[in-house]
Amino acid sequence: KIQSATKTNNADTNTNNTTISSTIFVIEPRSINQQTATMSANTNNEDDFDETPTFVDMNSVVEVNVPDTNNNDDVGDEMMDDTDDAPPSNMPMEGASSSPAIVDQSKATFNSHTDAIYAITSHYDASSHTLSMASGGGDDRAYLHHVTTSNSNEGTAQLSQTTTPLSHPHTDSISCLAFNAPYIAKDVSGKPQKSLLAVGSYDGAIVLYDATNGELVQVLEGPSDVEWTCFHPKGGTVLLAGSMADGTIWMYHTPSKSCLQVFVGHEGGVTSGAFSRSEE
Repeated sequence: KIQSATKTNNADTNTNNTTISSTIFVIEPRSINQQTATMSANTNNEDDFDETPTFVDMNSVVEVNVPDTNNNDDVGDEMMDDTDDAPPSNMPMEGASSSPAIVDQSKATFNSHTDAIYAITSHYDASSHTLSMASGGGDDRAYLHHVTTSNSNEGTAQLSQTTTPLSHPHTDSISCLAFNAPYIAKDVSGKPQKSLLAVGSYDGAIVLYDATNGELVQVLEGPSDVEWTCFHPKGGTVLLAGSMADGTIWMYHTPSKSCLQVFVGHEGGVTSGAFSRSEE
């Protein structure tokens, strides 16, 4: 579990050879495709290598007498010149990399976390040209990020980014995140439902935030730990969360901030779950 690797083995973190990342990069897919095409073109320019196997003709084999290197009397006393040990000038130096330099293609970078990022989710609102992202990690913190695109007076696109620390004081790693924005519908009065962000943690907390400004809405009572969470695709008002520790699944109604049902039956931890999409 991430929980034990992060918390109980915290003292060994600095000696672990595994590389972890606490940085978020926002990359435009078009830029990735352009670099891939460039790398493919460079690869095609390399000399062709014939991989056809070659076999030795036994009639062309020549016997060669090799001196016995174990007998010092039969070996010449010639001193080897120092230049004989030098590598050819066209060989790369040890430690040097022949791969092309890595180009930073990110449009925005976030360095909020101080430990590895374990969960991240995003939603793009085309009407406001805003990309919303949420991240959580081994530093027991969750953040809400926004990247907004606007046009300058010169007609060029400008990016503005903000980061909001989410306020609930978690005591263990953030394990899962979910936006309900893709599923929001209007309530009985005709008003759109609230845009929410759900944050789950291994400390058992399921926290709802306003996805627009990061304000805390509600802390839900739930299982002893939270492994995953997801919103129902019809309306985005029903939330599902599963536990690894006790094998239960909890279902909530977010407008009333109440638990609708606790499902049991698994003999082990529940690692994932999802709603089926309603066709009605």
